[in-house]
Amino acid sequence: MHYVESLRATRALFIGGIILAAVLGINLVIFLSGGVTMPDRGWVDQVPSIVIWGAGAVCASIFASFLGLSLARENDGHLPVAWTKPASKAAHAAVKIGVDVAAIMLFFAASIGVVFAYLSITGLMK
Repeated sequence: MHYVESLRATRALFIGGIILAAVLGINLVIFLSGGVTMPDRGWVDQVPSIVIWGAGAVCASIFASFLGLSLARENDGHLPVAWTKPASKAAHAAVKIGVDVAAIMLFFAASIGVVFAYLSITGLMK
């Protein structure tokens, strides 16, 4: 029952990971090439944790918007058959939502890891 949603979530995580890696790489190239100048680094001696959590939450929210269409995708093209399966509709929806929530939490952790990697590589985190 959750196989199709697992495949969708896995594909979305793979594509999201590629996007996170590309964003990290681009930001590191810009920072390390001298494209970002910070004459007075006194204000960034310690990055507030709310900034890190906030960046992860924004990334996870964007990711969640892509996963939120799973029930609509199932109805697309074969609506008369989609909800006539001999299974509990509530259980079916709960499994799909559970897989999506697990993928969103994993992407949230990955995006926070990318923020930590960027801050530690650039020396902005003590």
